[in-house]
Amino acid sequence: MKKKKIYIIIITIAFALLLAIISVFLFTKDNKISKDIATNIALDYANVNKKDTSNIKVEIDNYIYEIEFSDKNYKYEIEVDSKTGNVIKYEKDIISKSPISNNNTAISEEEAKKIATDYLNINVEDVSFTKNKLDYDDGNLIYELEFYYNGNEYEFDIDAYNKEIINVSIDNNNYDTNTSNNYIGLEKAKEEVKNHYKKDNIFFIKAEFDFDNKTPIYELEFYDNNKKYEYEVNAISGNIIKYEISNID
Repeated sequence: MKKKKIYIIIITIAFALLLAIISVFLFTKDNKISKDIATNIALDYANVNKKDTSNIKVEIDNYIYEIEFSDKNYKYEIEVDSKTGNVIKYEKDIISKSPISNNNTAISEEEAKKIATDYLNINVEDVSFTKNKLDYDDGNLIYELEFYYNGNEYEFDIDAYNKEIINVSIDNNNYDTNTSNNYIGLEKAKEEVKNHYKKDNIFFIKAEFDFDNKTPIYELEFYDNNKKYEYEVNAISGNIIKYEISNID
């Protein structure tokens, strides 16, 4: 009889412990920051005052808060981890562009890079760009820049005439940078092309990192003497693996 009582006590204690463990697990599993806190985190990250915003929309999907809002100039889309409160994605799109500048001279590639890095308060020398392309978008001449810094992926669209940031996107994906992968970097790839072409004053209209059949490469394009030149440079060895010349119609 005594043994039976001991068994009952042991089973009761074990059951109570099991319930406690389950309760802790469920609390931890569902413990997340509120929508209001997530919204404030997003506003602080964007450096926007709530009273200056409109159309705030908050949804949660798979423990990620998806927050959208606008101010008078930009529309923001921000993702916040509901467990940690960390911003894992940030996107800012311009709503109303400034009038086209009377200055008909486009800014240089280096000026566009500096605008992007100044926006983040980092040094341009600390960044390895994976894309730097000058292109037209809806009739506007735009610099499209991409780079990685401290585990984040950054994308910028910058108006080449009035220096305005049209779009900025930040994705926290802990991606290893080019330098950590022993890649030569975009600037070194440009030097290889200049050496091959035997000319220094080249204005690249495209300079970006990519993969070709799992081989990391830099793709570079420029115009000279009514011809278009396209180069592919091995991102590890620096060897030029392909180049094409075509006439401009």
